[in-house]
Amino acid sequence: MKTSEQVDQIIPAMHRAIEKIEAVHKTKKNTAMNYRYAGIEDILAAVEGALYLEGIVVISSVLDHENLPPIPTARGGQLQRVIVGILTRFFHVSGQWIEVSSRGEGTDSGDKSIYKAITGGRKYALLSGLNLITTDDPERPNQLDKEASPNRMDAKRTATEGRAPSKMKGRY
Repeated sequence: MKTSEQVDQIIPAMHRAIEKIEAVHKTKKNTAMNYRYAGIEDILAAVEGALYLEGIVVISSVLDHENLPPIPTARGGQLQRVIVGILTRFFHVSGQWIEVSSRGEGTDSGDKSIYKAITGGRKYALLSGLNLITTDDPERPNQLDKEASPNRMDAKRTATEGRAPSKMKGRY
């Protein structure tokens, strides 16, 4: 991770924003593999308002990409594969910034593998850069109701009541 020379304004702003962000809901479903996932729209919906209120914008760009050998399909076709490097910067109105890099991999039978890889890299950068959780994290056995989406204050209250914190795990 890289940052601007000064971070005395962006760090408190990000902290305030993170306190307002609720868990990311998984509204998308992969019907072929039968699982739910958070789309980029879900993540952006969860974070954009809080970031905006704190004067933070997020810009991502592709650093590099690598075409991988295609995967043959059962029907005789090929799945194209690509890995991309993504650079995501959180810019504060003060001019300060924090940078997160991530990677994304995409596979597609047509020309969409690069777009899938970019989306995956952007999603990972937002999730990791803001330490976000989703509503059904299997590594949180004592989580609150999966449909609930408590804010940070609820998570802190839960933690002080002796239960596993619903949103603070891995935050700090």
